[in-house]
Amino acid sequence: MYITIIASLLSGIIATIITIIVNHRWERQRIKNNIAIELFGYRYQLLKDNDKTEELNIILNKIPIIFANNEKILAAYEKILSETGDRDDVLVTLIKEICLDAGINCANWNDSRILQVCNIKH
Repeated sequence: MYITIIASLLSGIIATIITIIVNHRWERQRIKNNIAIELFGYRYQLLKDNDKTEELNIILNKIPIIFANNEKILAAYEKILSETGDRDDVLVTLIKEICLDAGINCANWNDSRILQVCNIKH
């Protein structure tokens, strides 16, 4: 009888721990995907005739926290902060690395596909 009770308790505890771990990983992946989507959505703010970049800056400032374990993303982020190198090249590198980390297949995307934005004006 005691073995049944102990086995029932242990199975419930183990199932709860596994659920917590899986949900944590899923939530981190969802956040990374959202950052990639938002970064793509606000690329238009990088256009030369656009002086409103608040949303893009908010997204960029989240990168060190969300991608703290990815050295390639952090290196590209540091280049953006230090403004070394070609701005477009650094941004393309950052976006590609974020997409890869978020599980988005961008291996066959060329740089112009990433930099080209839809900017319809009335």
